[in-house]
Amino acid sequence: MNIVKVVLSSFVLCLALSANAFDPKSKSIQVIMPFSPGGGVDQTFRHLQKYAANKGIVMVGVYKPGGEGIVSINELNNSPKDGYAVSVTTAAVIAENRVRGTDVLPITAIRDNITSILSSVKSNLTTVDDLERAIKNGDKISLGHGAPAQKLVLEQFVEFTKTKHEALLVPYKGGAPVINDLVAGHIDVGVVPYSVAKNHIASGKVNSLAIAAKEKPKGINAFNIEQKYPTWQHFDGFALVVSNGTNVEAVKWWSGFMQEYLNDPQVQNDFLLENTVASAFGILSLEKTIKASVGRLQKK
Repeated sequence: MNIVKVVLSSFVLCLALSANAFDPKSKSIQVIMPFSPGGGVDQTFRHLQKYAANKGIVMVGVYKPGGEGIVSINELNNSPKDGYAVSVTTAAVIAENRVRGTDVLPITAIRDNITSILSSVKSNLTTVDDLERAIKNGDKISLGHGAPAQKLVLEQFVEFTKTKHEALLVPYKGGAPVINDLVAGHIDVGVVPYSVAKNHIASGKVNSLAIAAKEKPKGINAFNIEQKYPTWQHFDGFALVVSNGTNVEAVKWWSGFMQEYLNDPQVQNDFLLENTVASAFGILSLEKTIKASVGRLQKK
């Protein structure tokens, strides 16, 4: 009888250990995305996806745009907390949800976003001074944004112009549709990641007014907004998060995997070629950016 109890106890223990085990090669990883394909978050995911594939790990993008990232965070938090559902998102999306009382568990920052402020070639805006002048004059110009951080950039810019005129902010579900409407001349100004805009700038389809970046990578020949506004704040950066309460073993695995990824020399070189900058591993720099975004959102 005692032997039977021991065997049963061992069997139950094995089941418990098996239930808590996390093996990312055993099933595909669902990566929940806050914006439509083609933007900066999607580019960040695609690079991570390729790296993971070389390690035998399948990552599948699940696009849940809407509500300035709220839809994607809700989807993540409603998914099983076994580590097989994660999200590649932004600091500003995390902040937007945090302000609304919903939070997630950040694993690490991935890379800093270099924000590009663009204008349509069909507009008469070719410099930042032109844009400032138009806003001060109360000109009817439309300003497109595809993510919460980009909206914060535009709001900050309007604030720096020290005008009471209300600019028309046009929301989109990602950077790609912003670029499409900017090229078509449907909007006058758009804010997107530089990595999304660079080919359109090079081909003359849009005008580059300025970039906003914590660290300006080599190879970008653009006016830095901080030259005009020294107190400019940065609100964005790409990150990997899981839902609160996710399996501890899975959290540990994701932390180790992302550290390996960010420290890989080829990954760092790829980021530079894509005109972006790898973030320091961990959540300290990410939390700093999130807090800046939270502070900005709470001022509104």
